[in-house]
Amino acid sequence: LVLLRTLLSDFGLRLCAQRDVVMLLLGAVGTQLERISSQAGAEGSEDVDMIRPLLVGVLATVNQFSADTVKYCMGEVDPPHRKLIQAALLEAPNPRLVALGATAAEQEQIPHMAGSAIRAASRD
Repeated sequence: LVLLRTLLSDFGLRLCAQRDVVMLLLGAVGTQLERISSQAGAEGSEDVDMIRPLLVGVLATVNQFSADTVKYCMGEVDPPHRKLIQAALLEAPNPRLVALGATAAEQEQIPHMAGSAIRAASRD
């Protein structure tokens, strides 16, 4: 998985824009996520704890390079795998905020105000 993520990081624009490559990747990741979710309560869950973040990282990398292709291919993924992949994508960090740090993520949660609303909010 680490090598796959490295490959995607180096050649992401070429690979992630190809629907057939993304379909195969989503199918494989969906199968692995299903296997991991079934083993979550069993013994040996240390492996599960190590593999899931790597799978989420691969999904995040693909989604970062070509979110449109991922969105299109998600429509063709098996429904049980689709739910698992969507949950994993929600766990992935927002690539637009990663370089900016935690304060950017906090700023995204603050409602946007203008004019007198800003002055009123600053008085609190």
